Amino acid sequence: MLEKNNPLLKLENVTFTYPNRNKILLKNVNLTVSLGERIGVVGDNGSGKSTIVKLLLGLCKPTKGRVELFGEEVSYNKHYPWLGYIGNPSYKLGESGLPSGISVGEVRRTFENLWKIWSQENLESTSPFFEKKEELKNLLTSDLEKLDPSELSNGQRMRLMAYLALGKKSKLLIADEPTEGLDDQSKEIILKAVEYAAQDQQLAILWISHRIHEVARLTTNIQKLSNAELKHREVPTFNCAVKTNGGEAKQVYPTLCKDGFEEIIGEIFTDTSISDFTIVGDKI
Repeated sequence: MLEKNNPLLKLENVTFTYPNRNKILLKNVNLTVSLGERIGVVGDNGSGKSTIVKLLLGLCKPTKGRVELFGEEVSYNKHYPWLGYIGNPSYKLGESGLPSGISVGEVRRTFENLWKIWSQENLESTSPFFEKKEELKNLLTSDLEKLDPSELSNGQRMRLMAYLALGKKSKLLIADEPTEGLDDQSKEIILKAVEYAAQDQQLAILWISHRIHEVARLTTNIQKLSNAELKHREVPTFNCAVKTNGGEAKQVYPTLCKDGFEEIIGEIFTDTSISDFTIVGDKI
């Protein structure tokens, strides 16, 4: 039984340094995520954010300290059926964290059959979760179904991983730069699915991203990794909508922060299809 006060994820006094390197990436880091908690991690490139994920997936072992998932010390070969993951765990170019030698369609169908057997659930169309699951499945367009996962672009791979992570009603989602390479529509479908799961299913979230407006939107506790240490960061937020080219609001941004606003403006100025825009506050 998963109890609210028992951590699903735990880093206890974790220090990490790669062998034969002097730089300490993590120093006495403590982090817990319990059922229903939503924690975000931000930091500069190279600060060690993805190292936290590699430790949680068992791809690295801490130099000092202990790493746990679901109350047990992390093991690379252990199966965690309640864990959802979106990201790139690989060290090696070309490895995607997904099976190869079978098609995307076969991966999807195998996943659905295995999860149905494991959970002994059959989600009918009357289930509130069904609509969100179908939206995620629709991201796997017909042109992807016959491809080998190794042939997917970064954005296509993220779409598949999002479906595998959220389509099974996970208890814990670990996401490492999960919207990289995604178009705006796919990004919004995934973000809304995560919001829905957090509210409806008490999904616990560890969301790691340089896109701070996503972190502020999805999480309630933001930690910044700087100088190998994790420290809580207060992020004042507001709500706004962006109307482009005189039309309806192209995007709505709940709980947007100052840094996130600067990110959005930067994206607008680099989008050649936008000739004018209007920012409207508190229009959610």
